[in-house]
Amino acid sequence: MPTMSAGLWLHVSNTQSSMVSVVCPTRSRAFHALLHQLTHILASKTLNLNIHTPDNVTLGAWFTFAEPAFQSLRSARRPLPNPDLQDIHFALSRYKTVIFLHGNGGSRAAPFRRQFYASWSSKLAVNVLAIDYRGYGDSGGAPSEEGLAIDGRAAWDWVIANGARPDNIVLVGQSLGTGVAAKVAHQLSREGRISFFWTRTVVDRFR
Repeated sequence: MPTMSAGLWLHVSNTQSSMVSVVCPTRSRAFHALLHQLTHILASKTLNLNIHTPDNVTLGAWFTFAEPAFQSLRSARRPLPNPDLQDIHFALSRYKTVIFLHGNGGSRAAPFRRQFYASWSSKLAVNVLAIDYRGYGDSGGAPSEEGLAIDGRAAWDWVIANGARPDNIVLVGQSLGTGVAAKVAHQLSREGRISFFWTRTVVDRFR
């Protein structure tokens, strides 16, 4: 069952109790070429960016604009198709945001994951921040249980720093990502930033 809170909406799918076993996909020129290609596929709705963690690891990430934010920015002739942090602040401050924490295999560029971003952006009218954990995709470092939790928290802190409100953030964990999301939620709860309650589905949050 999805777990949700007044300051956090945590969707858990394919729950697993351990985060210890991780596979680090090979970082190569082919991956960077794929990222370049996908930037064109996702067009100006998605910005390729880096997030820096407290322990000095650089994470690769994509920020996909909620469809209403994208259309508003385009109508206003903002600097699209090259959006910047000012545009991201506009979107984060006005629309709900999904932080997507992916599973063990592949990276944020996996085709079925790109379908998530496109669908959530257009059908649910939410922004989507998808990160690659340390050691995955074009991110630096090497994966570890503690490191992945730091990465998830860095994603949360980044959206807050750039204009999102805690009650407008949804953590969505897939497979391995459910453990990461749960650790981030637990940390935020202990800090008094969120409090939990139950609901039926993550989609209910956007109705």
